[in-house]
Amino acid sequence: MVDEAVSVSINTIVTHVSPHIDEICGIWLLRRYGRSQFIGIETAPVIFWSEGTTAIMKSPEEFLAEGVLLVGVGGGMFDEHSTVDSERKSGKCSATLVAEHLGIDDDPALEFILDFVQRNDLNGSGSMFDIASICRKMYTMMPAEKVINWATLAFEAFYREQAKFAQQAVSEYHGARVFNVPNGANHTMKVAVIQSDNDMVAKFARAARGGNAALVIQKQSSGNVQIFSNRRYKVNMNKIARFIRIAEQKKKGKLLTLKPEDLERDGSVRGAEEWHFFKKGQMLFNGSTSHPDVSPTNLSLEEITKIVRDCVF
Repeated sequence: MVDEAVSVSINTIVTHVSPHIDEICGIWLLRRYGRSQFIGIETAPVIFWSEGTTAIMKSPEEFLAEGVLLVGVGGGMFDEHSTVDSERKSGKCSATLVAEHLGIDDDPALEFILDFVQRNDLNGSGSMFDIASICRKMYTMMPAEKVINWATLAFEAFYREQAKFAQQAVSEYHGARVFNVPNGANHTMKVAVIQSDNDMVAKFARAARGGNAALVIQKQSSGNVQIFSNRRYKVNMNKIARFIRIAEQKKKGKLLTLKPEDLERDGSVRGAEEWHFFKKGQMLFNGSTSHPDVSPTNLSLEEITKIVRDCVF
């Protein structure tokens, strides 16, 4: 991989014939965000390699030194496919590799785009009318360059719409209550307490380019509360889940689940059914966008905040 502090001049972008939506998205991201590192990327023409072309050519580093940037081909830093010299980059696609390299993978306005592109690359299109499926049909009608230009405009339009919601999230985050808790010797981490119905606020609060909070407690107008952790800080939510569930049961005056291993169990537990613990993602939900009918917690926001603070202090 090229040192991110070093800029290189780009005169050509190379991808494969009839590029998939992840390569197109990767090129769009490079042209939008990569101009300072890849000088000239925004005007560099795209050329297309047929299958087998890369086997007789130079290394990605040699191409880059000549101003040629490989996207989705050649085993370079933006190619997730396996080669004779490397394994497939599991769970990645060209677009996500570009986003990670440019440090924009946690931009809330890009979330839905990157999620769709990655799922499409790994699992195929979900609809005959989605952007990936339409691009495949368009290749039978026009040159690939025009298809890329059309898809780029579509990505840009979607991104701008999402950015508006993200900007609102920024404004709402600035009204959040943020405090620091110790995190090892001479270190602290942020905990943000937010009252908002905007799903993007918690994402912005955790984003490196946003609030960079380790934990986010978000209360909606319905009274439902979600507690999100930031994977970069590797906060262990098990203890928080245990004490929140105990407190919820005490509010009801009946303790049905008491064993620590049960209180830290994935999913829901008896007596504190309001709280779903997504253990793999280390998040605790009192209702969510996919489960909007869950009863609000009986705990106040202050009580929840105190439990979280005591658990991580």
